[in-house]
Amino acid sequence: MEKITESTSPNYNGPTDPDNDFMCATQLQRIADSLAEIIKLVKQDQEKFERYKEETTEKWEPGTCK
Repeated sequence: MEKITESTSPNYNGPTDPDNDFMCATQLQRIADSLAEIIKLVKQDQEKFERYKEETTEKWEPGTCK
């Protein structure tokens, strides 16, 4: 697949900044890193909630509360 650039297409309407690909890649990497951090935090929260749920379930077994 040929990359469409200003020199290969007379109707090219994209950016002409030579650093644009690098800037886009940098921004995409920042987004990917942010999403990875969010997923890590969500997993930690889920694990914490599971531990909490197990602890409270042990304390309050059905039929033991009067």
